[in-house]
Amino acid sequence: MTTASALPPVDFVLNCFQRNLDLVTEPGYLDRAASQHGHPFEMRTLLINNVDDREYARRRAQAAIERGEIDRFVFVDDYLDAALRRTNTKRRDFGRYLHWSDCCLVALCLDGPDFLCYVDVDLDLRGTGDWVEKGLELFAEDSRVGVANPNWRMSDGSTTVEQESDTVGPGWFKGYGFTDQIFLCRRSQLARPLLRRWVPFLLISPASARFPGHQFPVGASTLFSNRSWMRTCGADAFSE
Repeated sequence: MTTASALPPVDFVLNCFQRNLDLVTEPGYLDRAASQHGHPFEMRTLLINNVDDREYARRRAQAAIERGEIDRFVFVDDYLDAALRRTNTKRRDFGRYLHWSDCCLVALCLDGPDFLCYVDVDLDLRGTGDWVEKGLELFAEDSRVGVANPNWRMSDGSTTVEQESDTVGPGWFKGYGFTDQIFLCRRSQLARPLLRRWVPFLLISPASARFPGHQFPVGASTLFSNRSWMRTCGADAFSE
């Protein structure tokens, strides 16, 4: 088992929008958002996406830096073009779903630690424990691992993780799908062109049939591209 001192550094990245900017930048919120994962993150990054008043957002985020709650903040718009070039994608590939994926795309392509823990601002974890450390251990043990994330449950308490998994192990499920609300991955593995051409994903990846709500004629979100890449290249996702 990997010891805590030998664990690689991880960048904790939280994404926010106009509708929740004030909430996220309230004193103490970002500390609580990071601490619920139980992991000593090397870096904390706040992504600011699609806001009306950039200067107001900048002041709020800078105050969070001065309080020591984050290490940096970035505006998605400032980095999106570079991220598109790096992954060989275009804005039109995303259609009207651009703001569903541009934040994840920029998070993947930022500098910083290779391991990235991306978290949607509306997500809260139940239970305690360091799921990130467990995920890092799985990455170290199995080179096929592409993504790790916690188990998820619906509002009625049900979960589809086991049904969607291909293998069950002690404390984890392994399969080809993952939630884009919270995930641990390597930037070096995903911040690059993943597909050589754009064709219907149902043809590239039969696993895409598991996600019928995400079927688009040509192209789709970056994270959905990653799901297809995982099937094509034999990478796995672990849910704990």
